[in-house]
Amino acid sequence: MKKTGIVLMLTFIMVSFSSCLSEQSKGEKLIKEHMYSTAYDYDSYEPIKTEVRKCNKSIWCNLQAISTAKEIVKEYKETYSSFNAYERNDIYNVHKLIKKHLSGFGEYETLEQNTYDGYSIQQKFRIKSRSGIAFIMNMKFIVDNDFKRIITSYETYEIDRISEGFVLGEVSTVFRATNN
Repeated sequence: MKKTGIVLMLTFIMVSFSSCLSEQSKGEKLIKEHMYSTAYDYDSYEPIKTEVRKCNKSIWCNLQAISTAKEIVKEYKETYSSFNAYERNDIYNVHKLIKKHLSGFGEYETLEQNTYDGYSIQQKFRIKSRSGIAFIMNMKFIVDNDFKRIITSYETYEIDRISEGFVLGEVSTVFRATNN
């Protein structure tokens, strides 16, 4: 009887530990579920690299700044036909839009203080577009502490197309230039 109790207790402990997923596993699972419900061709979705981190005090987890960056990307796409980070005119146009929306980012001093208290998941993945062309995406997902919900997501820096990540990276440059 005593042996049976010990075996049952050990079995219970092993099952308990095996059901506890790591932050990395929880993050990968949440993104996979998100892609299943949102991707045009989920079968082509292939994660390459996933990094899960606690949100730190940076603009990259500032929900207000991310929302403003999304507005700027939308306005840029409506106004201009192309983007290349190596073109001075394109960067000038991004800076012009950041200046226009500067108040949407809040105060420069609080950019890195008003951050979401959750996790940041950066994922690089391969996926096919509606036209069947495979391409690689780099996305950042801001998720809650329980890995139950994606709060927001955005595309990180890309040289050949305007992205929220590029805009966020240029905000401090514009703030410094504006305050001098």
